[in-house]
Amino acid sequence: MQMSISFTIGKASVPKKVNIAHNNREFIAPNIDGSRTCQNVTYVREDIRESYTKLFGNALAKYNAQQKRADRVIHDYYEHIQKSKREETCYEAIIQFGDRNNAGCGTAGGAVAQKMLDEYMKSFQQRNPNLYVFNAVLHLDEDSPHLHIDFIPFYTHGRTKGLEVGVSMRSAMDEMGFKNKCKAHNSLVAWEESERREMERILNRHGIQREDKHDHHKHMDVEPFKASKDAERAVQEALKAAPLSLEEQQAIRQKVLIQKAKEAEFIRQDAQSEYRGFYYASEEKRAAVTAELDKRHIPYRDTSTGFEAQACFVDVIRDIEEKIKTENPNYRQQLRDEVDRRMMDCNSMEDLLGYLTMDGYEVKIGKYISVKPPDSQKFIRLKSLGAEYTESGLMLRIKNRMAFEKQLESTTLRAERDHKSEEVIITLKTMILYTIAFKKGDLPVHRKNPQKALSWVNDAELDALLALNNRFNEGATLETLHQEFAAAEQKKDAAQKVLQRERQNLTGYRKLREKLLLYFEGQPSSRFTIEDAKRTLTVDYPMVNRENYQQVHTLVAQQEETLKQAEIAMQDAEDQLKLAAGVFEKAERVLAGTYVEELVKQEEYRRASKFGGNGMFGSNGEEFRTWNLPPQD
Repeated sequence: MQMSISFTIGKASVPKKVNIAHNNREFIAPNIDGSRTCQNVTYVREDIRESYTKLFGNALAKYNAQQKRADRVIHDYYEHIQKSKREETCYEAIIQFGDRNNAGCGTAGGAVAQKMLDEYMKSFQQRNPNLYVFNAVLHLDEDSPHLHIDFIPFYTHGRTKGLEVGVSMRSAMDEMGFKNKCKAHNSLVAWEESERREMERILNRHGIQREDKHDHHKHMDVEPFKASKDAERAVQEALKAAPLSLEEQQAIRQKVLIQKAKEAEFIRQDAQSEYRGFYYASEEKRAAVTAELDKRHIPYRDTSTGFEAQACFVDVIRDIEEKIKTENPNYRQQLRDEVDRRMMDCNSMEDLLGYLTMDGYEVKIGKYISVKPPDSQKFIRLKSLGAEYTESGLMLRIKNRMAFEKQLESTTLRAERDHKSEEVIITLKTMILYTIAFKKGDLPVHRKNPQKALSWVNDAELDALLALNNRFNEGATLETLHQEFAAAEQKKDAAQKVLQRERQNLTGYRKLREKLLLYFEGQPSSRFTIEDAKRTLTVDYPMVNRENYQQVHTLVAQQEETLKQAEIAMQDAEDQLKLAAGVFEKAERVLAGTYVEELVKQEEYRRASKFGGNGMFGSNGEEFRTWNLPPQD
């Protein structure tokens, strides 16, 4: 006896490829015999959000506790993955032995197929520890038995950023030992082949050989599949009818060819309907690839870290990536930084282009503005640097910068008029001094978000000053900030004491475990003798005996968890101390009137270090000048 095997995978982001409502029979499709639905076997039925909480709840809480910025906190990990372009919330595998011809429901072959599917399902989770099954149903109310397994792929280690346990199909495959061999044989393909081999082993255990149909067609949804099979069956029945002329037989065969062509077209369109993501850490490479796509009229849609294109263009895009030669990235970054700096001191596009020309850049104005940096051999289109560097983007940035500066000046005047605290007024004036120093070119670019263009709302130093000003507006003073600093230090000291105590406790419990295993199980110990173990039991733990000594394993495990929580609390206390110390130190310098002056002097030393031996003095031994700021009052 022979049976074919079918193993297909669907992604949650692709319509109809993960259909839990259909699997659980929340609605009855036309191809389902409702009278047999009660015969279906449900192995697992768990709400996917509950599964996410079970799998990632602790890791998510730990990750959020470590975040100092509200915008980095993940409130709902399921929704976070759902919006992600990189990962799928879940996958669905459809498994089938045979077909309706040799394993139809209600037949002897169907009963054997049902047993084999049951065997496959019961070993799936054990065989795939990094694929969490949250829904699994064996359907016996359609033409032939088949299995739907919905699972969440996850990793458990190897991440230095993000959640320590999270969603990733690629990492799940890696942890289970499936590695990429080449582009056409990646870890997912290797896993699928492994599962098919397992299905073949199950077939062989039941005395059945695998039938190879050699069609290798892409999996089709129910309706297209039924339509193609119905047409093919009609053709075969017509051919069997007698008598038929040679012309009539040729006409019927032509219908078969037309039907096959329609199937091929369906597969082609289905392949093109799916979008693939392309991600680039380098904005230069992304700009170069999309420029080539524009030239070839290949459609794509932008994302925050790259773009998406239809799956049928994957090979073309990979070929572009291999062949593309981008402009020297140093020149592009140099131009981006120069535009960012000059943007802070111009009121129009003409001002900006004039500054660039004055700084040695060659400007060419045509359909797009192009700029050639000094020593470079090629012009760079400003729009290729990113959306913020297009002509409309630059004009909007100038407008927003002028509005911010005007608001800062009016806020400072209003604070003086309303007799705000001295701390508030000094901080606002320091912010104005900072913008002046930056415009003069005495301070470098400090982007808060390196992936975005510089603006007053994307400047790390100005953002810190604004946060300090908000604290002063809320009633904080230098004294209260010092008190917060001292309180954070005390909290850190207390957390350190707790951590030391829990470490000592764990060491003690581990020693006790070693002695108990030596005394009751005869396990050898390099540190203790049988007399040591007996003395400890007699003096310190007389209640421990042969019936209950194994509870020490639970005690050690609980203490390890307690220690882990103490380490997290210690890290949190250290982070809070570092934050409080930084705020207090910045407040001291701001209120002393030396904040901007010190920043400028540090930058002078940094720039001079390219020429001076020690980075603090010139070649003649004279200390570099201190930048003279206008008086605050």
